[in-house]
Amino acid sequence: MKATFTYLVLPLVGIWVSAKAVIWIVQKDPIPFCWLMLAILLCGLILSYQSKKKIYQRGWRIGQEGRDEIYYEEKVDGEWKRIMIHAEMLTGKFHRVIDLSSIRFPAWAVHREDEIIHRIKSAFPSSNNEYIHHTKHAHDGKN
Repeated sequence: MKATFTYLVLPLVGIWVSAKAVIWIVQKDPIPFCWLMLAILLCGLILSYQSKKKIYQRGWRIGQEGRDEIYYEEKVDGEWKRIMIHAEMLTGKFHRVIDLSSIRFPAWAVHREDEIIHRIKSAFPSSNNEYIHHTKHAHDGKN
């Protein structure tokens, strides 16, 4: 019952109250509301631009693709190169199990395995994720 209240009733009441407040404000004086919406949109665009600029300056990025894959990308010779890593999603203490032994390091990443693994671990900290460690790095011979 508590979960129903927390995850269903409270959000629905919040949405209903917010919708009523927006309708009341728009009916009373729509100009300030339009300026507020424009300001929120502008802030979102600025934050998005700054985030993308930071990634391009840094030259690497990490993300999730699908349910059980994460990726490491790095800008090499002007184009983004990708390494896929198996990472099974979990429920419970850990969010996912990241299999570092599944990494196949291409030629551009040879001799930089430790640096790349450190970056992966910084993006997916061990406090929320479990790691399957490897003893030997695999290489796929591709660029």
